[in-house]
Amino acid sequence: MGDLAPARHSYGPTPNPPDEKTQRAEPQEPDAGHRTFGASSGRSSRPARQHPQADAATRALVRPPRRAAESLFPQLLPPDDVPRPALLRQDRLALTHPGSFGAAPRRLSLRRAGRTVLALSRRLVPGFPLLSFLAVVVAPFALILWYLLTIAAPQFHSDAAFSVRSESAPSVSAGILGAISGIGGAGGTDSDILFDYIRSQSMVEAVDRRLNLRRLWAGRPGDRLFALSPASTIEDVVDHWNRMVDVRVDDGAGLITVQARAFTADDAQALARAIVDESRLLVNRLSQEARDDAIRFSAADLADAEAALRGLRARMSDFRIRHRMIDPQADVAGTAGVVGALETELADAMVARDTLATYADESDHRMIKATRRIDAIEARIDAERSKVAAGPSDAGSAEVVGEYEALATDLEFAQAAYTQALANAALARAESRRQARYLAAHVEPTHAEAALFPRTGLLSVLAAAGLMTAWMIIMVARYNLRDSR
Repeated sequence: MGDLAPARHSYGPTPNPPDEKTQRAEPQEPDAGHRTFGASSGRSSRPARQHPQADAATRALVRPPRRAAESLFPQLLPPDDVPRPALLRQDRLALTHPGSFGAAPRRLSLRRAGRTVLALSRRLVPGFPLLSFLAVVVAPFALILWYLLTIAAPQFHSDAAFSVRSESAPSVSAGILGAISGIGGAGGTDSDILFDYIRSQSMVEAVDRRLNLRRLWAGRPGDRLFALSPASTIEDVVDHWNRMVDVRVDDGAGLITVQARAFTADDAQALARAIVDESRLLVNRLSQEARDDAIRFSAADLADAEAALRGLRARMSDFRIRHRMIDPQADVAGTAGVVGALETELADAMVARDTLATYADESDHRMIKATRRIDAIEARIDAERSKVAAGPSDAGSAEVVGEYEALATDLEFAQAAYTQALANAALARAESRRQARYLAAHVEPTHAEAALFPRTGLLSVLAAAGLMTAWMIIMVARYNLRDSR
């Protein structure tokens, strides 16, 4: 490459530089009077003359790093007419050190010159860790603290606690209907239903119709974090509701605790009272719906049981008309009694004839009479037995009795079901006249005397911790990238 200009600035007439041998033979000693930027060019003990450019070099220390480097070390900077890649490809450059203003030139490497400028820049400009700490931690933390202390309005809170209770457990007489409807019992499901309802859009809309939540949570002008805009949508109101209303539920005891916050103590208490009232209306509405369902279901069961009973009674009536008997079992029992009596009489007649045969022959009219009587009794017994077997109609008595027993059994069950349905209907109507399930508020909405929210100390600590974590991540990433190069 071509020769480069040794300097971009001149400080008066420059003496002819001595040759390399003379420069190596003559050691350079620093001036005892003051520290210079180079080496003294003579052996004289006379102190170096104070150059007017020294004041300019001193003033350059307070300039920006680039301008300070240009003022202090103009010879270290490459000339304007030489391309930068050409300078970087040279191993060493012959640059003139300012020295003590007029001293002999010396050869310096580009790396040494860059290190000198970098060291001077680090002394004059704050380091990256300090600047990044100020930008990432101090400034945002100061902004957050200023916002919490000046912009954010103080918030008051109101606490309320309630639960769902029942008067009594389901009675045994209620049967399956009472177990299904759950009249008189309250479980963990009621608390879960209320928890979801308080955090739902339905509750927000109901309370908004009462209190106008956009006005209640308006806050101070300019508060974007804790205040609600008057032009906000219902979705924004629901999201703000879940941040300003805290709901907790105890699954074991079924207790629900509500904490409502607002910018005045009266508004916070009114908000908590509205939540309790709307929850009570929900419990009463669900209880009324359960009672109505119980009455409707019991009435339907009663109608079905009554229809079944009427059908079975109609079938029993048709059976009696067709077979011309009221109770086939009673008829069969009567016939069996007649046959039994005839068999007893037959036995007596046969004993009497045997007794008569001991002293009379067969031609005796008494033997003939006894024999005829026995034949008549046997004929009657056969007739009665054939009557039981055949029955009054074409069907046999056994089939008739079997059909009757089936009808009688169905009729008995139908009567029992009708009786149970009638009792259930009466119980449902009785339960509908009283409030079986209700909301019991054991902690009424409180009225605050001091604003405890927003928690400035806690939020400040959390913000500082988050900002410090982010700053440390940035510093670790920066040093890792620098080390990887």
